[in-house]
Amino acid sequence: MIIVTEFTETNDEIDLRSLFGVLRRQIKIIAFTTLACALVALVYLYSVTPKYTASALISIEPNSNIMTDAAAELNNATAMSATVDGEIEILRSNDLIKSLVASQSLALDEEFGVQPSRTMQLRSLLGFEVEAASDPEAAVRSVVNRVREAVSVSRRGRTYLIELSFTSESPEKAAQLVNALAEQYIENQVQNKIESTLVARDIISERVAQAKEDLELAENDVEAFLTDFTAQYVDQSNRPELLALEGQIEERNQTIASLEASLRQTATSIQARDWDALNEQILSDASRGLLQQRDKLNAQLNAGATDEAELDMDALRAELAALDEQIASSAANDLSATRLDISAFRTERDEFEANLRGEVLNADLPPGALTDLYQLQQEGVIARSQYQDLLQRLRQLDSMAELQVADASVVSSAMQPSGASFPNKRLTLALGIVLGLMLGTGLGLLNEFVIGGVVSEDQLADLMRASSAVGVPALSEEKDPNIIAAGVINAPLSGFSESFRQVKHAIESQIARAGVGVEGQGKVILVTSAVPAEGKTTSAVALARTLSMAGNRVVIVDFDLRKPAISERMGVEPNESLLQYLSKELDFEALGKAYGEEKSTGLSYLVGGGRAKVPTDALISSPRAKKVFEVLREGFDYVIIDSAPVLPVVDTLYLAPYVDAVILAVRYASTAQRDAARAHARLAREMPEETVFLPMLTMEEGQRRRAYYYRGYYQGYTESNNS
Repeated sequence: MIIVTEFTETNDEIDLRSLFGVLRRQIKIIAFTTLACALVALVYLYSVTPKYTASALISIEPNSNIMTDAAAELNNATAMSATVDGEIEILRSNDLIKSLVASQSLALDEEFGVQPSRTMQLRSLLGFEVEAASDPEAAVRSVVNRVREAVSVSRRGRTYLIELSFTSESPEKAAQLVNALAEQYIENQVQNKIESTLVARDIISERVAQAKEDLELAENDVEAFLTDFTAQYVDQSNRPELLALEGQIEERNQTIASLEASLRQTATSIQARDWDALNEQILSDASRGLLQQRDKLNAQLNAGATDEAELDMDALRAELAALDEQIASSAANDLSATRLDISAFRTERDEFEANLRGEVLNADLPPGALTDLYQLQQEGVIARSQYQDLLQRLRQLDSMAELQVADASVVSSAMQPSGASFPNKRLTLALGIVLGLMLGTGLGLLNEFVIGGVVSEDQLADLMRASSAVGVPALSEEKDPNIIAAGVINAPLSGFSESFRQVKHAIESQIARAGVGVEGQGKVILVTSAVPAEGKTTSAVALARTLSMAGNRVVIVDFDLRKPAISERMGVEPNESLLQYLSKELDFEALGKAYGEEKSTGLSYLVGGGRAKVPTDALISSPRAKKVFEVLREGFDYVIIDSAPVLPVVDTLYLAPYVDAVILAVRYASTAQRDAARAHARLAREMPEETVFLPMLTMEEGQRRRAYYYRGYYQGYTESNNS
């Protein structure tokens, strides 16, 4: 059965039936591609090394550090969120990864350690000597990069929890390394806080020393000002009570200076065991008595003794040594007593100075003096306040350096994973199948519309940009082209025969609408194809017989001078008269005797035979060929021309200007779309603009069920009408 599709209106709706038809026709490509992708996925799944992922959960709690004043500032949600994000970046940092590599000796690990390059591996396989890596830093970077690729850090929603994961070929190693990384992170965090605290302490310690110097300078300035001002005021005022206080202060200063000088001399003598010099110092009666005893013992030792008294001499020396110790101890006590005396004199002096300054300050003083004094005192107060603050901060930092705690804690340690995280077998296989379906569908569509042959009338009409397209189904299971060509005679109710009646109607209606040709003369219909074996000769014979059986005067002419085949299709003897006439070997009258007529259909024919000895394009383009067309138009209603294929030879292009309609035969699922389009383009350049063009899809072997359906429908329709 023939389906004629008229493309007179634009249909923007998606034709789902056509789409499913395309998928059905390309089901083998889709199925094989899907199966291939699924097999590739399976091979990948069973060849790739599985990997396991272990995860630990870390909580970020900056407020837990009670030793820092900045904890309250982190109560702000934005600041906390930024802190968590910052800790995530720290967990990904090179320093932390390097610490893990060093602590776990990953540089020697088979999975993450230093690995030879592909060039070295190839040299090793070939038996060449492999040199050690010349760049240790590059080797370390490669290890760090491999470990970093195995580490994954992510935040749990908007919480303060961080999920730390590690992927390895070993489930035990994955759990071990992720826990080690978490511990290393917390340890580094504490160490960094301690180091930053110590750095801050050192900085503040320098500031404390400077603040102390500033305080001493400020106090010295106040003291010097008061001393000078007081002395000046006393001299100027000449008040007896102030002069008396000044005398007391001077007396105490002299006494203190004398005691301090004696103290230094006594300490030097005691240290040097210079008892003679010590005897001249200010000592207590007990110390002087011990010195006198020592002098007596020395006198005895210096006077000498008899041999009988040797033991007494040793006893004297021992007694002298013990006495030296007593003297040193007693002198040390005297030093302590002297220091107490000095302290007492200083206290008295300070009291006298305070009284003197009090009397002076309570007197009527000039305004300038009070202003200078107040300024010096305020500078001293400020210097003291700064010094106290820095000193307090320094002591606080000393305590913090020993009491630092981490701002993070491991709330869930990693456990050994029970299953591989990579590859995901179900997902990989599903992706392989989906990819196969997509790729197969794409290849199917590519084969349907670009690479493969034409498989539908709609597709053919779109390809040729024609107003209509005709499809000719196969004649049952028949393969013999001669029997197929006779199908319109032997099986008039078959789908094959009905298809050519549809072709006849399409040609007649389009010629009538186009108004081609000269009124009263026959119409010339050219049947050709893009390449050989497209069914053009069979179609030309079947169409000619169909037109003749409808009562028309029809002649079919074999203008395929290179490979004539009409005689074989019609079962008649070949004849070289046309070839001889075009070659000027016969005259026109002799050509007229070469015509034959088919008794069953009344079809006239001028068949060919043999091969030309000259280029056939020269024969076809000659005036004799043109005369043949003119005579045939006058004698017949329809002239069917069977010509050579368009792409292999140029003959048909010379015939195109003489015809009223062109039928281009395209074999179902066989002719490449590119070839069909090229053939149409060549014909379009040679045909007159008004020439009717009808593409025809022949031998639709893939549509046999549809052919049977239409044949059965046609037969049933006829029988019901007859009844």
